[in-house]
Amino acid sequence: MRDGQPTRVIGAVEDSITVFGSDGGGGLFALNAAQDKVYRLSGGALVGSVYEVDTSGLEIVSDGLSAFLNLLREELRQSVQGG
Repeated sequence: MRDGQPTRVIGAVEDSITVFGSDGGGGLFALNAAQDKVYRLSGGALVGSVYEVDTSGLEIVSDGLSAFLNLLREELRQSVQGG
């Protein structure tokens, strides 16, 4: 996914990132360089390889990739049990 995806985020934070997914509605999920945060990025502007976003378009979803995967697993579990 590296081609065409941002490798840095600026504005709300300044960080190197690796985009690894999408929420299906235009938002991107990205792991930061320290690998201790997963960001959800939305409503920003992609300028070259830099994603410019203000605080309303950046959400820290979890503390790292493992926590993010656990979050997804829990949401899936709740969805299966509820339906």
